[in-house]
Amino acid sequence: MDAVDGGEKARTMRGSIALSAALVTGLLAGVACVAWLASGALTSLNVAAVAAGDVDIGPLVEDPSFLGIAARNLSVAGLLTAGIPLLGIPTLLSLPVSAMIVGFTGASVVASLGLPLTLDRVSAYIVFELAGIVMAATAGVLPTVHACRQVLGRPRARFAHGYTVAIPPALGVGLIGAALILLGAAIETAAISALT
Repeated sequence: MDAVDGGEKARTMRGSIALSAALVTGLLAGVACVAWLASGALTSLNVAAVAAGDVDIGPLVEDPSFLGIAARNLSVAGLLTAGIPLLGIPTLLSLPVSAMIVGFTGASVVASLGLPLTLDRVSAYIVFELAGIVMAATAGVLPTVHACRQVLGRPRARFAHGYTVAIPPALGVGLIGAALILLGAAIETAAISALT
């Protein structure tokens, strides 16, 4: 009986993680696409800078060291995971802002360098950094999503119990996100060093 109950709890938690990841990925992708499409002015400025001969990656990255890149990216992840003890509110407020930055930056760089050169420069690390951001955001909303699923799925379930049970897995998901971000920062540092 306990093994069956444990298996059901694990299945429910995996479902909550998957639902959380799908929600934040959809929000991130949707807002990034809207920002990309609405980024005409920023793109125009960047294209003008490139036309004037400014193709240095320096303006795109203030501090290209590993610590600088890791600190910037981990600060975003920290803000996204701050939703773990706060009902996901900081996550849901900061994820659209992060997505807008991703969308504006992506549109600007692609307009300046072209898609092939942009992919050549960022493809080695962007997957890890974006996956880390998605994992951090997933962690930030996981306890709330899990608690809501528990309450909606079982009439006698308590929100607080479903919430607290999901905190350790949320911390684990957040740590995986941080590890992916650190890996991406290391690769990005190497890529920038190769360009300079």
